[in-house]
Amino acid sequence: MNKYGLFLMIGLVTIVLAATTPLFLGAGALAGETDSSVVRVHFTDRQMANQLYRVFDGVMIETDYDAGFHLIYGEPWALDRLNALGLEYEIAQDYTPPLGMISLNPMLRTIPGYSCYETVEETYAAAQAMADNNPSLATWTDVGNSWEKNNGLGGYDMMVLKLTNSAVTGDKPKLFLTCAIHAREYTTAGLCLTFAQQLVDDYGVDADTTWVL
Repeated sequence: MNKYGLFLMIGLVTIVLAATTPLFLGAGALAGETDSSVVRVHFTDRQMANQLYRVFDGVMIETDYDAGFHLIYGEPWALDRLNALGLEYEIAQDYTPPLGMISLNPMLRTIPGYSCYETVEETYAAAQAMADNNPSLATWTDVGNSWEKNNGLGGYDMMVLKLTNSAVTGDKPKLFLTCAIHAREYTTAGLCLTFAQQLVDDYGVDADTTWVL
């Protein structure tokens, strides 16, 4: 079961997303859907490998340290990031999913049975896109690991999405929201994500939103 924790703060607006359990999809969970391409991304040393893992954690499939590459799902945002970083990669035509499993892309699938709600990976990707596309308004920061990640049980990085107009300095009022504290309450996670996206999208368009940020 997915577990989300989203925290949101305004004037400064801060959203902390803490996902503690990954979404596992078994064989046949999305039967008939087309898998995304699998990409082989090369690295030269362990430090580079770890840096790549932090960037592409949500789409990582496996790592071969001896051969010097990661396998990741070739999501458009991931390929754009690879190109921007000037990294060497190619389509892994020879990739075969583990026996009994379907090679499913965890990104942009939403939660099975609840298609209006984002997965952890999709939530993280949306927050990253806000920061990438609006660098003066949004930052996306890793503040540590979940308990499960620290203990080798999967888990996720705990991330903070902070929204504010960075060009305006000094003390500001703060709004801090906590969302989706309980594992199976999907609605509040989506509410916080939508609220954040609306603030970013309406900045410079809506007077109240512009004032808030």
